[in-house]
Amino acid sequence: MKNDEPNKTLLKLIKQLDYENIDDDEFNNLAGQMFSAHSTNKIVYVISRTEVNEDALGDTEAELDEYFFIFYVKEREDYNDELLLEELRGKIQGLNFSENCKIDIIEIFDSKKQSVKNNQQDRVRNLRRMCRDIIDPSKEKKIKLRNIQYLSYSIPTEFKEQKMIKIKIKDRIRSLEQSCQFGEFHLTGYVFSAELDSLIELYDQLGDNLFAKNVRVGGVQDSVGVEGDIRRTYKSAPNEFWFLNNGISLLVVTKSELDLNIYDQVQIPIKDLDDISIINGAQTISAVSEEKYSYGESSEKPTVLLRIYHYCILQNETNDINLQQNKKDLEKFSEKVTISLNKQKPIKKSDLAYLTEFATNIQSIKLNFPSSDQPEKSKFAFDFVRNGELESFNLSQYYIGKFAKVVKAFLAKKPGKARTMAYNSLLETTTIDSLIRLVDTEVFVDDLQKSIDEIDRNIIDKFIENYAPVNFAMKLWSYLDEEKNFEKIVEEYIQEKFPEKEERADEGGKISSELESFSKYGVLVMISSVVHLINNFKENYSNWQFIGIGDEDTEDEISIETLRKNIVKILEVFIEVCNECPDMDFKDSNEWKKDDIFDKIKIKLKNREEAK
Repeated sequence: MKNDEPNKTLLKLIKQLDYENIDDDEFNNLAGQMFSAHSTNKIVYVISRTEVNEDALGDTEAELDEYFFIFYVKEREDYNDELLLEELRGKIQGLNFSENCKIDIIEIFDSKKQSVKNNQQDRVRNLRRMCRDIIDPSKEKKIKLRNIQYLSYSIPTEFKEQKMIKIKIKDRIRSLEQSCQFGEFHLTGYVFSAELDSLIELYDQLGDNLFAKNVRVGGVQDSVGVEGDIRRTYKSAPNEFWFLNNGISLLVVTKSELDLNIYDQVQIPIKDLDDISIINGAQTISAVSEEKYSYGESSEKPTVLLRIYHYCILQNETNDINLQQNKKDLEKFSEKVTISLNKQKPIKKSDLAYLTEFATNIQSIKLNFPSSDQPEKSKFAFDFVRNGELESFNLSQYYIGKFAKVVKAFLAKKPGKARTMAYNSLLETTTIDSLIRLVDTEVFVDDLQKSIDEIDRNIIDKFIENYAPVNFAMKLWSYLDEEKNFEKIVEEYIQEKFPEKEERADEGGKISSELESFSKYGVLVMISSVVHLINNFKENYSNWQFIGIGDEDTEDEISIETLRKNIVKILEVFIEVCNECPDMDFKDSNEWKKDDIFDKIKIKLKNREEAK
């Protein structure tokens, strides 16, 4: 490997963290000294941002919004964190740290194995705390712990040029191959079943530069628990890994053909680190590496789908204009491949929610109601539709996210929280005993999250107790919010209460604006209040009977007139709450993000009803 290869890799990684005004020459000089520590007795070497920042070079009094301290740690038995902290003390002399500054503590290791060994949660937590105490020794601790971030990278320093990378595959016969001419380059695509541990070793050898061309590095979000699933499959179900994973894609640019002469191995000649890159599957490699080096190898050797995109230069490099243009075209095409592979539609939390036992059980209940001993209660059944499908209130088919919000409002009695919670939070999932479960048990009750063989009376009773008002509540939400009837009812109520225009402007002005805020921010509060009022404030819904809103009061429907009367009752109680709580700003939308308003309305409304 070129002598400056580690320097270039580190500079690239630092710039990916969005640090500006870095003096490249000075950084390379200091990084070179740091990596040469291998030949000295120095165990820890540190680089501070102020040493390489163009605007702060030589200024020990510099005050920046963002700092980094890079530590290069030699793998030695006599290393301990105190040595690192001592080096940090020497680097912060004379520096001024503002209260809101961001500080990155970055450790550089020679291998992924070493990085994982030192990147344990307890050690990182203690290290961040000790670094904060050095940077901000005051008792007040103006610099918060959340402002100090720990990062680690693996950058090999003893990688030799002209290295032959070896990846184990199932066999050459079962591979696929596709070729085409690309200007002065020959493009070949290969598909193998590769040994996953072989790719982990590749990561250990080449370090984080292996992900340099992956567009998701630095921004991969474990939004649906993917990383945890990858690690669990690698450890507990290695024979399933090939089937459950999207695979790994390698980009290789060399002047030589790949060596495919060995039936169970592909050999890749590379000159330097930039010759090879993982362009898709960084999350997979990172996750299984963490698992392997933290807890040991899998009980079996898992395989993974491996795609290799190989660009072979057909002639020696010259100053030929065409060749230079071909190189630019190649780079553009490589970026196109990388982006395309990382462009698959992401799996949303709602997508996983439809795969849970809860969703399955809700559907089974709907199907089994007619044959149960309570067919009359089949009117309470409902089902979920997926994103992209049409929601239908007539058919009682809803998006699971909207269902979760309305249930959070009336069942959990938290309409304020329901309003503020994002669908991703409401639909958070976890995996227990190979089953995907929804975390929020206030919405998704435990009894309906189990694997159920038969929908019996107990299951239906549990469903009714918790979810009987769902069809009514969903239609009420549509009526009040989507059809804007809540605003109309409030406007009519204000005109009735203050018939004279002058009254609305004078004594009724404050109340009017608070009522208008209710119609604007408190739809879920109103829904929850109406449901609890109709249910006589009982804790379960076993005796609930309504599924909709109609022109007349029936066994199944509440008339618009009755509904309006109930809403007016709640508005009257709300006015009392406003008068009794002068410190609460009901015109502020943030006030409606809490559940205090609903709690006060519910108590006062219940007392009023019981006093009749």
